[in-house]
Order: sequence, then C-alpha cells, then structure tokens
Amino acid sequence: MVMSMSNTVRIRVRDAMFDCESCANTIEHVLEATYGVEQIDVDESTERVEIDYDPDIVAPTELEMTFEAWGYTPRP
Repeated sequence: MVMSMSNTVRIRVRDAMFDCESCANTIEHVLEATYGVEQIDVDESTERVEIDYDPDIVAPTELEMTFEAWGYTPRP
C-alpha cells in the first residue's frame, strides 16, 4: 500500500524472513542510511516495515533492491 503525504510517500512491505530483532535492526539502519528515506517503522512481530520516502529522490525499486541486497524479499 502506498499513501501520499505532500512530497513524502509511505510504502508498507512485509518479508517472510523478517522475524527477529536483529533483522529489524539491520534493515532499519540500512534504510535510514538511504538518501531520500525520511522515516522507518519496523515491526518484527508482524514482519512489516513502513517507509516514508521522497519519490523525487529515491524510487520504490531502489528500496526494493536495498531489501534484496541484504537478503530480504519485500512483499506488498
């Protein structure tokens, strides 16, 4: 699901392998370091990540590639 807030877009993703605090911390730190990402909310108990980002700076495909580079498979 994607929601728009002015110049910021929120995307929600899930990952089947995303089930521990270490995984949550890893993906949170990696995404926080991604230029254009403004806020991240990670919930390992539901395997969900909400990412607020500026689509003028970073594309959803770049966020997906970031997940995949760290061994996670994002799903809507």
